[in-house]
Amino acid sequence: VNMKAGVSCGCSLPVLPKKTIDPNETIEMKVIFDSLGQSGRQEKNVWIDYASNNTVEHGRLKMSFIVSVYN
Repeated sequence: VNMKAGVSCGCSLPVLPKKTIDPNETIEMKVIFDSLGQSGRQEKNVWIDYASNNTVEHGRLKMSFIVSVYN
């Protein structure tokens, strides 16, 4: 399965350990959030687009995270 990660803003960076995984394999994805210029409650969206090499199966897994930034 091929994967590509994306985010809703430039203040977050998704980091996938690799671009391809085997079916039923588990991986961890890290998301780095830069709070510079941010304050208060922040809700950010992250997604992974995926496509299988052998079939037409494809889709998008959506996630969100909420942080509170205190200055």
